[in-house]
Amino acid sequence: MPAPLTNVKAALETLGWKVGFVERWIPQAMRRIDLFGFADYVAIDPMRKGTVYVQTTCSSGNGMKRVRKIQGLKEVVAKVLAAGNHVEVWEWNRYSPRGTKKVRVDAKRWVCFLMGGEIDFREVESYQTLLAKRFS
Repeated sequence: MPAPLTNVKAALETLGWKVGFVERWIPQAMRRIDLFGFADYVAIDPMRKGTVYVQTTCSSGNGMKRVRKIQGLKEVVAKVLAAGNHVEVWEWNRYSPRGTKKVRVDAKRWVCFLMGGEIDFREVESYQTLLAKRFS
């Protein structure tokens, strides 16, 4: 698994979620294929009903590209949401503050919802905030 995917899996498991990796590698095409065209992970969050489909990315700005990609898959995403499931996009960025050798991780998270028949996203609290709330 590529590093950002490993980070997300570890983060989801730290939150107490049961996680399954669903992205497939197709060697003949030399590319990865996401479940339903958008999901890297399927997870069960014990705090809510349904499963959580997570799309991940590891570089700044790619989170919004993933959001637009999922919005373009309106039919399948609407069915996933209508079945009582959840769709999220997680973006990970590693950086070192100027003048330090420390590596920090910044995470952004968007949650998908249906509004008037349209797929929309809202940026919500990051993984770090979720973790702090869950274990405080």
